[in-house]
Amino acid sequence: MIRVRNTPRASRWTKRERATLIVTAFGMLTVYLDVLMLNTALPNIQREFSAGESGLQWLASIYSLGLAAFTMFAAALADRFGRKRVFMASLLLLGVGFLSAGLATTLAVMMAARGLQGIAAAGVIVTSLALVSNAFRSPGERARAIGIWTGIASLGTAVGPPLGGVLVEFLGWRSVFLLSIPVVAVLLFLSPHYLAESRERGIQSLDWWGQILFALAIGSLTYALIQGQKAGWTSPTIISLFALSAFSFALFARHENTRDSPMLDVSLFRDRVYSLSMATILVQFFCTYGLLLIITQYFRNIRAYPPIQAGLFTLPFVGGIVLGSPFVGRLVSRFGNRPLVLSGQVALFAGLLIVAVGMSTAPAVVLAGLLLAGLGSACLLTSIASFAMTAVPPHRAGMAAGIMNTQRAVGSTLGYAVVGTTLAVWLGTTLDGALRDTIPDSSLRGSAVEEIIGAANPHAIASGIALGPGPTHRLPTHVRDAAVAAAEGDFIQGSQLALGVSAGLLALVSASFIVGTRAQHPPSR
Repeated sequence: MIRVRNTPRASRWTKRERATLIVTAFGMLTVYLDVLMLNTALPNIQREFSAGESGLQWLASIYSLGLAAFTMFAAALADRFGRKRVFMASLLLLGVGFLSAGLATTLAVMMAARGLQGIAAAGVIVTSLALVSNAFRSPGERARAIGIWTGIASLGTAVGPPLGGVLVEFLGWRSVFLLSIPVVAVLLFLSPHYLAESRERGIQSLDWWGQILFALAIGSLTYALIQGQKAGWTSPTIISLFALSAFSFALFARHENTRDSPMLDVSLFRDRVYSLSMATILVQFFCTYGLLLIITQYFRNIRAYPPIQAGLFTLPFVGGIVLGSPFVGRLVSRFGNRPLVLSGQVALFAGLLIVAVGMSTAPAVVLAGLLLAGLGSACLLTSIASFAMTAVPPHRAGMAAGIMNTQRAVGSTLGYAVVGTTLAVWLGTTLDGALRDTIPDSSLRGSAVEEIIGAANPHAIASGIALGPGPTHRLPTHVRDAAVAAAEGDFIQGSQLALGVSAGLLALVSASFIVGTRAQHPPSR
């Protein structure tokens, strides 16, 4: 019988090692909680600042935009100036972002605070794991520490939605941000005493032009997608923004391809397996974050559930990720990465369609779809990352991992923007017709449409319709109820279309993945 030597127990870890693990893991936990608690609070923030559908999209996507734009640059900063230093600076920025959001009095201040939080989160994400890896020299102890680090950080996925619901219900939406500040303060106090500095030797300069071009490309694309419905898709501003985005992306690729030490090595995309894997990661996060945006509006604005209940209703999705993730590694070791990638794509696709069907049938069907989508995401999260890394030379692993993190952030940004825009376009096109039978008067109906779209809520006319600076026009009860029901139906149809767009994009990328990796793909076991 083969005897396996036991791994040293955690009691043999030094005080510095344990503290490093705790500080970095709770830094990541704070970032995860920030993202998921906000989803429950979004409708309340939207009402506070009278933000319409585009405002809701900006509240959700501006964080991901900051994360996407600065992930690779944050990694370069950490390698040049030190991971500990960048980790602490990022925590400080995160605290400033929390304070600014918690005290915000205008939508502009709130969005600026969320963007700052996204930039800070990029720094925390890229440095925390590097700090843990550097603190534990033994490969076995490092693997064990990373497992614990992942488990603590992942708690945010499970507890974020219900915790956000409790805070919003009893303390208000501002508590979601303000109560995170003491946690950040404690982490900032502990970091100088227990974290050891590390950096990459030999880095001479930072890629400032690459950072500017990438931020300009993704920023102008996001702005055009979100504001296109309001400004007009053929308006000079929107057309110019799309052109600016395409031009900036082209310049960015050309610039990175000519640098000796690029921020983002575009040559990696010449490998078909790696390129298809990156496309799969981007679309996965596009689908899941678009789903979270739609499902938040469905439970809070359409079905009018209170924050706690709405937060609990998202548990099947995050539960599917938390419960499914531990088994994916075993399945990958037995069947290989590619079958798990395909299984995850199928499950996520089916989950999106089931959620769409459930919106017009029963909430239980929606919950079942969310669970299946969560399980599909769990399959994809591990298997596609592992599959992609098999196509990359070992000495490019750090760069390849950084690109993956960027793809996740870009995917979530575009998911919020495109899915929300699809719903906004649908409402702008169909809502007037949906209310025609219940509100025959065109001027009154136009005001009702404006109120509903402005609030991104079919119940916005429940207390009356503002026809101008004068008194609110109150509809008869039976007319109001019929109009709300009609608006709810239109919102649901628009939400189903948005999820259909996500599912269609996923199907397209999945088909490309199947064809592109069938004949030639790296070993997965």
